[in-house]
Amino acid sequence: DVDLWHRRYGHPGISLILAMIKNQIVDGMDADTDSPFTICGPCIKGKHERIPFPSSKTRAKAPLELVHADL
Repeated sequence: DVDLWHRRYGHPGISLILAMIKNQIVDGMDADTDSPFTICGPCIKGKHERIPFPSSKTRAKAPLELVHADL
């Protein structure tokens, strides 16, 4: 089905998958294009936007006066 091809080809947009089927770009690529598409969890997670860090009220006045590190 279309969802299987979506996963196999690295999660391209559904419109690209439908165009590939319609134009017979890939030999043996048959799918029921009338069936509803399921929501792809990895695609949803990959398109989430991160919340930006809040702007700081203080600024360092000299080099190395303020250092950030991940521990």
